[in-house]
Amino acid sequence: MTAGDTTTIKVPKTLRDRIATRAQREHSTLAAVIDDALNAADERTFWKAVQRENASLPVGQREADIQSSSSVESLVDADDDLLSAQGRW
Repeated sequence: MTAGDTTTIKVPKTLRDRIATRAQREHSTLAAVIDDALNAADERTFWKAVQRENASLPVGQREADIQSSSSVESLVDADDDLLSAQGRW
């Protein structure tokens, strides 16, 4: 990262201290701690949307989706097996 790739943000000292404490504990940087927190928040938002969508499905549809997605057949993929055999992953 070059100087042109950075900026300064103003946060309360208590927040800065919390970020610094976590960065030190994780042997990381303040930027990485902030990035990790934003990524975790994005993931929580995604899964909440998935839960809302699933909750809105009729019970029969939800059960059918669970059955079809948990089927071993859905894990069988000849193209994946070929890539594995060729060592092309």
